[in-house]
Amino acid sequence: MKTTATDIFQKLQDEGIIDSQGVIQFRFAGIDVQIEKKDVIGNIIEEWVKKWLEAHGIDFIHNESQNPPDFYLDPDDKTKNLLEVKVFDYDASPGFDIADFKMYAKELLQKPFMLQADYLIFGYSMNGGIVTIRRIWLQKVWEITRRGRKTPLFLQVKNGTIHKIRPAKWYSDKRIEYNVFTSPEHFISAIDETMHSARDQMGDIDTRTWLSDFKTAYKQQYSQTLTIPRWDDIADSYDVKLEKKKAKATKDRDDASKKVDKAQEVVASLEGEVQKAQTEKQRTAALERLQRAQASLQVAEQLLEQKQQFLNSL
Repeated sequence: MKTTATDIFQKLQDEGIIDSQGVIQFRFAGIDVQIEKKDVIGNIIEEWVKKWLEAHGIDFIHNESQNPPDFYLDPDDKTKNLLEVKVFDYDASPGFDIADFKMYAKELLQKPFMLQADYLIFGYSMNGGIVTIRRIWLQKVWEITRRGRKTPLFLQVKNGTIHKIRPAKWYSDKRIEYNVFTSPEHFISAIDETMHSARDQMGDIDTRTWLSDFKTAYKQQYSQTLTIPRWDDIADSYDVKLEKKKAKATKDRDDASKKVDKAQEVVASLEGEVQKAQTEKQRTAALERLQRAQASLQVAEQLLEQKQQFLNSL
């Protein structure tokens, strides 16, 4: 029976996978050991998914290599319904690798359909050797990745050398630094810019033509032309700190603008009083108030200009 990643995800939820518990045991030479180390859980759950698929009569091919995807859900067409299984400790940040950066960039040229692979992700807790599934997700790669502090893509970097693409904490509502990508086009833009910024590490990848080559391969696969923005045009939208700074600066500018409007109303009102003054004493008093109001208006206008300039600089 052929099915999709979405159907599998829904069926797992319907069967009550959330809060399900289990233990990992090893039997050897007559001794049973209950495993309490977390570093084997990822492989164990992938094996469990394989058995679950078999138990439900679902057609698939399990990829025995270390390269993605883990499962082909359509044995007759390995260009669609690709499924990656990822597992992490829900009590910590996601610690799994998404892919080797250079290998992934090269693979996208030959297999552009990898961009559309589904990621079935398990978040677990482990206490006293008991594994509890806390949450599961079905995501696309751009929905679980983000920009980095120094690079367009969040990466594992050792001694200045790029290694793996690392996941964001995509499920958190509290964005501290950077947002996840909102589209495959923005994700591809980040990959392209990362290669340009580290072209000396890209080996046999031609960074000058990679983007156009990928777009050509993608169009051949899907008969669809991707419009990829320049990274410089979208980078700021993924910087949470900058977004917050812009939001505050916008509010400060708007507040300053309101003060200017109010000061202008006061000046207009006092100009009317000067015109209506019937005695010299009334006129003198009105002029004094008008001068003070005009000075306040000038200060308010200067403040507005400063706030607008600061907003423009962001």
